[in-house]
Amino acid sequence: PLTDRFPGQSILLACSVAASIGNLLFPLLAQEPVSAALIRVLYGAGVVGIYVPGTRIVSEQFAGPNRGKAVGLYVTGFYLATSLSLIFSGALLGQFSWRFSYWILAIASAIGPILAYALLKKMNTPDSGTSRSTPGLKLTVLRNRAARLMMLGYSLHAWELYLMRMWFAPFLVAVLVSNGYNQEVASTVGSTTAGFIMTIGAIGPFLGGMLSDRIGRTGAASLIFSISGLCSFGLGWMLEAPWLMVLGVGLVYSFFVGFDSSVYTTAVTELADPRSLGSSLALHSFLGFGAGMISPIVFGVIQDATGPAHGWGWGFATGGIAAVGAVAAMLILRSMPESKSMANGKR
Repeated sequence: PLTDRFPGQSILLACSVAASIGNLLFPLLAQEPVSAALIRVLYGAGVVGIYVPGTRIVSEQFAGPNRGKAVGLYVTGFYLATSLSLIFSGALLGQFSWRFSYWILAIASAIGPILAYALLKKMNTPDSGTSRSTPGLKLTVLRNRAARLMMLGYSLHAWELYLMRMWFAPFLVAVLVSNGYNQEVASTVGSTTAGFIMTIGAIGPFLGGMLSDRIGRTGAASLIFSISGLCSFGLGWMLEAPWLMVLGVGLVYSFFVGFDSSVYTTAVTELADPRSLGSSLALHSFLGFGAGMISPIVFGVIQDATGPAHGWGWGFATGGIAAVGAVAAMLILRSMPESKSMANGKR
């Protein structure tokens, strides 16, 4: 919500510096779980302070018919960097200590504030703080029913997305073990394969943004959710299926589960009151990340309660249930007159 009061560019730069400092301090000061967690809190706050103001800046810079594509490219960069950093981490840890490996990646991340400053300096980005509204989070933005439905869709999307991102790699390991591989080989192959599949899927938000510009936000979200939901209902029951078949379904799943990540955020910028857009994006992100935090835990509870024979199927199925609920929310929103403000009237 600070972007409703102050320029988003300044907040983004400050948080980018904070995230970089958190990264640089970690290999230097982290000694045990408490100190490690506290340093990661600094980094985490910085990342959130980059992601949300950055979304607002991009949506304001590209306020025309290509807004969805622009926000999609921004989200794709976020996802792709996350996936690539995991791959690089694995490669570095094979050669160096964890502290030296972390230092290399931390130094790379410190380039971020420099690039941000150089780019923002050249942008004619509208000043997010020109409205000078009162500071603080405005819960009254939840009175906007259209925005509220889009936030619900995003929360259900995050439920499915983070469930997949957290449990897909362990599932591939379990598939390999069931096919006769020993645990050590299965862990290495399964985790690496999952990393590469999720890296390929990182291009999804960009393509999803383009699709939503063309056919509308609710139409794109409903179509994407239908495909990812089918994958959620089916993948977990393929524990003893052939490896290549599991990889094929997993690739489709990874691609479409993040395909619509930019659609909801773009839509909220179109549905919200510009004077309280910061609060709308703050609640939008908070509810989404909150759902994404809970869903992997629910999966684990189901896995413990039902056992490996059925736990994978029922666990992933909760993502499918979320997809069904999200499609219903998008259809309700599509029937509302407020939906015409999205995607130049394409709903």
